[in-house]
Amino acid sequence: MLHKSIFELDVRTTISLNFDSIYDKYATGLTEGTFIVKKYDDSDIRQVVAGPDRYLIKMHGSMDAPSRMIFTAKDYANARTKHREFYEVVQSLLHTHTCLLIGCGLSDPDVRLLFEDYRHALNESPHYQTMPKPVPHEVSTFIRDTRGINILAYSLRDSHKELNESIAALAVLASERRDMIVDRRNW
Repeated sequence: MLHKSIFELDVRTTISLNFDSIYDKYATGLTEGTFIVKKYDDSDIRQVVAGPDRYLIKMHGSMDAPSRMIFTAKDYANARTKHREFYEVVQSLLHTHTCLLIGCGLSDPDVRLLFEDYRHALNESPHYQTMPKPVPHEVSTFIRDTRGINILAYSLRDSHKELNESIAALAVLASERRDMIVDRRNW
């Protein structure tokens, strides 16, 4: 299951574009409620950067508050104006972390603008996005050059088996790397 593999990456901050609460419930259930869910309009959203906990950011809101979901072009524009703190938090995460986008389309206006601003401010490409094959070379070059995102293509065969296995393997490598950092006291 992809949710298990994502959870096992053990990252401090996860951002979801989904309105549902499938991953929220999965992660909070495994952590006995210590996994904190934040929405773009939470007044204490800056805690995500400053706090010591594990966070899930609901970038476009949640089904539990339909009137506050970001869905239309007008909603996106209003959110960028009224919830600047949220966008500042995401920008700071882009500047200080390597992001892996899983299951995110290329057309989301927030993702596009945030990554385009990042790319043109720093002229770097340290972020990654999974996409099903085939991904034309022109598309992957365009995304890298305009958004600083490197495309990781995978096969759709067997219900995204290659993606799930790749994320699970990455989780193992991340765990091994954390163990090595601890052993060497190199934090």
